[in-house]
Amino acid sequence: MTDARINWAPVPLRIIIGFGFMYHGWPKLFSTEGHAMFLGMLQGIGVPGAEVMAWLVGALELLGGAALMLGAFTPIVSALLIGNMAVAILTVHLPNGFNFIHITGMAEGGPQFGMPGYEVPLLYIAGLAALLLRGPGYLSLNLRAKRSTAALIAAVLGATLLANEARAQSPAENTGVEVSTREIRPNAMAIRYSTVEVDGLDIFYREAGPVDAPTVLLLHGFPTSSHMFRNLIPALADQYHVVAPDYPGFGNSSMPSVDEFEYTFDRLADVIEAFTDELGLTSYSLYVMDYGAPVGFRLAVRRPERVEALIVQNGNAYVEGLLEFWDPIKAYWNERSTENGDALRGLLDIGATKWQYTHGTRNPEAMSPDGWNIDQRFLDRPGNQEIMLALFYDYGSNPGRYPVWQAYFREFQPPTLIVWGKNDHIFPADGAYPYRRDLENVEFHLLDTGHFALEEDGDVIASLMRDFLARHVGKTAQ
Repeated sequence: MTDARINWAPVPLRIIIGFGFMYHGWPKLFSTEGHAMFLGMLQGIGVPGAEVMAWLVGALELLGGAALMLGAFTPIVSALLIGNMAVAILTVHLPNGFNFIHITGMAEGGPQFGMPGYEVPLLYIAGLAALLLRGPGYLSLNLRAKRSTAALIAAVLGATLLANEARAQSPAENTGVEVSTREIRPNAMAIRYSTVEVDGLDIFYREAGPVDAPTVLLLHGFPTSSHMFRNLIPALADQYHVVAPDYPGFGNSSMPSVDEFEYTFDRLADVIEAFTDELGLTSYSLYVMDYGAPVGFRLAVRRPERVEALIVQNGNAYVEGLLEFWDPIKAYWNERSTENGDALRGLLDIGATKWQYTHGTRNPEAMSPDGWNIDQRFLDRPGNQEIMLALFYDYGSNPGRYPVWQAYFREFQPPTLIVWGKNDHIFPADGAYPYRRDLENVEFHLLDTGHFALEEDGDVIASLMRDFLARHVGKTAQ
């Protein structure tokens, strides 16, 4: 008879806390995007064995939440979940401010999970502590209570699965917005390939997304072009106006000879600044990578009022980031001789280009050869090697600008997302850490990949960008 009487007092508390943990554990285990975001966050704060830890935390939250509601192993589960929340508060939530809760809504192709403020984990800890402190009566459930709770869990999970299936069948619900003029425009989110005349040059650019949405300006590196953003652009274009130009001498833009155009980073910045004026881009978030960093930071210093946020991916602004790879290039800076220039031509052949894409990656066989083959086609055009050598030489003008760029960081404090391939031999992680000296509002992620991080971790970077931009940039287009 004792087993038939139910003390219902702890049940609501168990359900609220247990379901909360299950809700957060589910995407870490069963959503590719959710797992990638959580893994990227762990890697960014330097958690050892991040890949294994991501799965363990997801399993603890999902199974621990269920065990908590059913009264199984309650003291052990409660203690583990309290520890989990305490570590999360110290390493993640406190450094990201005092927001109570943030919900970013639905991303194209899957859920975009917001990160709650530290107050929510504190409430979870308080609830778990209450269960532990109230003693045996709150640490166990009788058979009838277990059956009732199990039925509730099954009903909630079943309803969730049915809701997800219904959303997948409904285009309007899958985007999280009602059907509108924006949705039925035939090519609203398709990439558009255009050319605009700037200072007598034809500047090619890729563009996607609603023109009235916040703009993300993508600035490519060496030896590539806007082609490096071919997958990132559509991953952002449902909520952002995304623009990616090719510099003169790169990709599909004009390629005047070195006698016709001064190939310096000042001139590249001049052209891109004029390009933004031509397109009427009065505000934007800057994504800078490799050569994009000296071009983009020049723009930021000239027009700080335009920069809403920075996304830095293997783009240098500190002397700590110029290690042994740069020694032969530094020799060219010191003496612009034919001999020193010829020593750098090996950096322009197909072997070196492929190496840039594959070195430091987790799985080189997963790298598409399209990237290095397309880049090499442009490098092999007559006269292009002289253009690249001119820019190798002028890269020596950038270290002298580093103090100016760092002063910009300190004065204007743009919200900054660091997404850095930590195995990059050209721009190693040594150059990523110093950003945290000068920027107060910086989110830092080291990814286990190489120079062209988008090739291997494009989904992770897109997810991190969507979450970051949703919190730091003006309202997205509706």
